[in-house]
Amino acid sequence: MDQTGLYWIWFSCFPFLRLRTRNELIDAFGGPEGVFHAGEKKIATFRGISSELARIIGSTGLDRAYSIADECSRQGIDIVTRDDPEYPFRLKNIYTPPSALYVKGKLPDIDDSAVIAVIGTRKASQYGMRMGKRLAFEISRCGGIVVSLLTAGVDRSAAEGALLAGESCVGVLGTSHEQEHSPLADEIAENGALISEYPPGTSQLRSFFRDRNRIASGLSLGTVVVEAPEKSGTRYFVSEALEQGKDIFAVPGNADSANSMGTLDLLKMGAKPVATGWDVMSEYAGMYPELHYSDDKIPELKSEFIPEKTENCQKPDVSVINTNSAAEPEWNLKTASLNDEQKTIVSVIENGASRIDEIMEKSTFPAPKVLSNLTILEIRGIIIRDLSGNIRLKKHF
Repeated sequence: MDQTGLYWIWFSCFPFLRLRTRNELIDAFGGPEGVFHAGEKKIATFRGISSELARIIGSTGLDRAYSIADECSRQGIDIVTRDDPEYPFRLKNIYTPPSALYVKGKLPDIDDSAVIAVIGTRKASQYGMRMGKRLAFEISRCGGIVVSLLTAGVDRSAAEGALLAGESCVGVLGTSHEQEHSPLADEIAENGALISEYPPGTSQLRSFFRDRNRIASGLSLGTVVVEAPEKSGTRYFVSEALEQGKDIFAVPGNADSANSMGTLDLLKMGAKPVATGWDVMSEYAGMYPELHYSDDKIPELKSEFIPEKTENCQKPDVSVINTNSAAEPEWNLKTASLNDEQKTIVSVIENGASRIDEIMEKSTFPAPKVLSNLTILEIRGIIIRDLSGNIRLKKHF
């Protein structure tokens, strides 16, 4: 890390500063090094900076930046500062670009790629989650890259769809990396990039989750809104994307559904209606020759197995293991594309292992490999976790 990079890392230590204030400081002093050498008294003259904040900034030395660099090395986090050639030019052009990106995984070539953010409400319906997953899968298969905020509902489903496509996915965190512990985040880091603007050790603030919108939108050419109520955090994201001049797409929903009121409003305002991944990617085919039409279907949506009616007309419990031979064709279809590691784990579970430590012991795979493969198996609907944390096969009949 060169000296300029260290100053950018140092400047990222103050996420409590408002975005506007960060911009003013950088502009006034010609960069983070100028801010570092300005001193407490000059910094205190800026609007929005109290004497206490000025004291904190003025008393923080470069030793903090060195400490962050060491901790990132320990955690396997790459640091991409604003002066780094790998820093996306597309992101550098937004209002208040992050001082540094803390990256787990491999940051794709954002500037030469058709990157699309897929977002929606946390309280998504089954329709919303299904469409989020399907659209992300299709966008990825058409040559695009999906950006997700990884929150519950549509965002998480979109990340799952991109991973099912076997393509790169970018996850944008509203926390520092050590505060994100989900298997899905680990899978994204392994197959794409998990990024945060917050260095290790940063205490979380509520504003972080809204601030990350500008990053996810800044990386993207456009935003697909899958499902959003009339009053929703999704609308804040859309407002940010519009300010950045990004394209807005919306997935039509039921006109009488509360979860569709926000998307219907966007359509009335001129958002482009979309129903497939190619509906989105065709908008950029002239700019990115590598984009192509694909009619690949997400694995779990290739066919819909409908059981015969039983005498009591009860819906079967699909969460239990079923050895009925009628289930075998559907089960074989779902497991046909598994790799050897995943087949081994399925076999281990079928033979009685239900806890992660048992699966590790019987498969002889290390923890990261087990967790990564369990995430994929859960996304594909092959395993299910009950309320006690036990893992079982999910054989449909």
